[in-house]
Amino acid sequence: MRFAARRDRWLSVVIWATVALLLLSGLSPLVVGGAGWVGGTILFLVCASFAWLTGSLWVATYYELGESELYIRIGPMARRIPYEQIRQAKPVRSWGSIAATSRQRVEILYGNYEVIYVSPLERELFLKELQKRSPRATIELRENPGS
Repeated sequence: MRFAARRDRWLSVVIWATVALLLLSGLSPLVVGGAGWVGGTILFLVCASFAWLTGSLWVATYYELGESELYIRIGPMARRIPYEQIRQAKPVRSWGSIAATSRQRVEILYGNYEVIYVSPLERELFLKELQKRSPRATIELRENPGS
């Protein structure tokens, strides 16, 4: 079962402004001159690569509850977490983690001391489905006022 990522509007502005700034920075030596064709082309390729990476973090982020594991896709990066490794999951509001594109997140503790934050659009449904697949994990469905 695939879950789209929740995306905060303010973060959308930051991401796409960064992409635009990177592309403009890469193009400026080619348009204005001063760096030569070789230097300008190299700078453009470097800036375009970082722009692609930044944009893909926004466009290609989703979370999938598979048969035996949670699959987290963040742009070109991916992480697989077997359900038997998940110890706890709960809804939180926080600012950390690149895997979460919204402040409304799910904190997942797995392995010995590992934690990852995700931000599924349908947070409560995601937690209910995760609970079905991870019966040994402690899953909180509602956010605690103090977190």
